[in-house]
Amino acid sequence: MHCKISRKLKQHLPEMEAIVSGNGARLVDKGDTWRALITPLAIGGIIGLIAGVMTFQENFTVGVVVVSIIALIAGYFVVKRWRIVRALHPGELFLQQWPIRRGESIRVRYRRRMKNSITPDQMTARLQCVESATYQQGTDTRTVTHTLHSSPLELVEQEISLDQLQSDWTLTIPRELPPSLKVYRNSVTWSVVVSLTFHDIPNDDSEFTLLVRPEVIA
Repeated sequence: MHCKISRKLKQHLPEMEAIVSGNGARLVDKGDTWRALITPLAIGGIIGLIAGVMTFQENFTVGVVVVSIIALIAGYFVVKRWRIVRALHPGELFLQQWPIRRGESIRVRYRRRMKNSITPDQMTARLQCVESATYQQGTDTRTVTHTLHSSPLELVEQEISLDQLQSDWTLTIPRELPPSLKVYRNSVTWSVVVSLTFHDIPNDDSEFTLLVRPEVIA
């Protein structure tokens, strides 16, 4: 038995970037692309600029040290990300059903092509649901996150070659948990996180945001 979705609830579902085909969809983790290098560079640059201006005004030597430390930290994360995107293509997740309903079990397939002949030592996946709430406390704005659900996915089939790795898992959305939600200052985010462990390059995670509807299936 399916429950009807009100127009108001539909408006609260987040907009997703999914390539829909038939009843299923394909998701691509943009964090696995070259654009992921921009984040540590931008954050490091902004923090370095602010810290540099503040400390240079007080003490030139301290300012140089602070900026150098921030540059080294940002550089570490950039190099780490560069080694990953240089060796691997972006991760893809194929879902046989899109969107997903609460109480529904579906099969998902993770695929990632290799640019170099490397294979992971371990590959795992988990389903997680995170609630986020932002509120005002005096003049400060605080954001609190809480993990409502986190569980490993059940492995169905796995295939690893020199140029591609592929795994099939089964996931089930618990019927008692909330659907995806995106409103002012509040959100509920469902995602699949695939973790890869290597010995040649840094370990890496691919995260894919799911769209879970309010409907509950019997």
